Amino acid sequence: MILWVHAVCTACDRVVAARHPQHPRVRCTAPSGQCLLRPVPGNTEHWPPCSRDCCKIRAVGLGLRARDALSRLGASQRALIPPTMVAPPEVKKLKKSSTEATAAKRKPATANAAKATSKPVADVEETSYFTPDIANQVQQSLLAWYDASHRALPWRRNPHSLAPHSGSPEHKALLEVPQQAFIYRVWISEIMCQQTQVARASEYFVRWLAKWPSVRDLAAASLDEVNEVWAGLGYYRRAKYLHDGAKHVVGELGGTFPTTSRELQKIPGIGAYTGAAIASIACGQRDAVVDANVIRVISRLLRLGGDPTSRASQDAVAAAAAQLLSPDRPGCFNQAMMELGAVVCTQQPTCETCPIRTACGAWHDLEDHIASGGSAATAPPVTQYPAKVVKKARTQQMVAVCILRRTIGPKDHNYLLVKRAEKGLLAGLWEFPSVQFAPPATGADNSAKVTS
Repeated sequence: MILWVHAVCTACDRVVAARHPQHPRVRCTAPSGQCLLRPVPGNTEHWPPCSRDCCKIRAVGLGLRARDALSRLGASQRALIPPTMVAPPEVKKLKKSSTEATAAKRKPATANAAKATSKPVADVEETSYFTPDIANQVQQSLLAWYDASHRALPWRRNPHSLAPHSGSPEHKALLEVPQQAFIYRVWISEIMCQQTQVARASEYFVRWLAKWPSVRDLAAASLDEVNEVWAGLGYYRRAKYLHDGAKHVVGELGGTFPTTSRELQKIPGIGAYTGAAIASIACGQRDAVVDANVIRVISRLLRLGGDPTSRASQDAVAAAAAQLLSPDRPGCFNQAMMELGAVVCTQQPTCETCPIRTACGAWHDLEDHIASGGSAATAPPVTQYPAKVVKKARTQQMVAVCILRRTIGPKDHNYLLVKRAEKGLLAGLWEFPSVQFAPPATGADNSAKVTS
């Protein structure tokens, strides 16, 4: 379904509609040529207001969602809507689902019903976020940049690479690794890189592969051995997921990894992101990958505001990423998108080096502002996308620790360790005996608990 957004122009009170975010800049057709749109209630989260005569988009009609929004307009505003502004052809062809049709018959439209049904970005998977020309431009420019300058990582291979390190013995050897062995490498790397900087994950990856070069080797190890090698990376649950996943692959799948995202996600610890990453990078499947880097790139390309952690925003980014995905080189394109977000389109982006800046709505806003006589200091920052999310405050725990040492010889000692519970914080790890108690500020007397 094509997503239509609707707005009321403050110059003429005309309700206009345009495709979005394929054409995120909406222009009113008022004779004055002044673009002074304000959003219709219920559509405020889905398109940025335009401040200039820029896009030349004609008012083409009202989509299904506008009908709910129109119920909130005043009578004088509704009277100004031209009779010819009916549902456009794309919307007319839509058929309501059986559930929607039944609900419509049973219950008339009310203010509360309009409020409930005006939630945005339904059917985002069928929304046209990019024209074919723009998508093709992004694919070619991004892949050319990636081939020429991607980082050398111990798990990364690119048969199209033109980077200086592409001729190294390590990269040539990686190109010859069989698919199943390569899936194992990509899986380990993806889990390690979650919540860990790539440079640090690379060091651990090399040591890991030296100790357990195959999934069967990993499955045969004990969890304590895995945790020992993992020590220092943090988030030890990831190590357990790798161990459980390896045992599943060997025990249930005969040591052979699936090659599709759907089947990969049946392995313990592999979710939608990891499944798509493995399937595209190692198996050539056309699955778009969405991580924090991709969210940042897509949000700036389309100028997507709102909470990036909301379901609507996540669905929109996922649909847009799928539309951009190169059908010929999905794995390389996914890595290129993540690479761009990691080294160029960062929290402090270097837009002048971005290979796809000409397709970026946030960059165009910046350039348009300067071209119209504004200064860089007052220009809308690219970093306003995606919106900042307030992080939850960290919780602190007060713990009393008891260290018991038994001396066996002059330089030989034993220490008492206990194993933590299998669920919760640091699950299954070994530690000195400890007890958690309330902070002194609460006024609680913890002496009896500590000494017991």
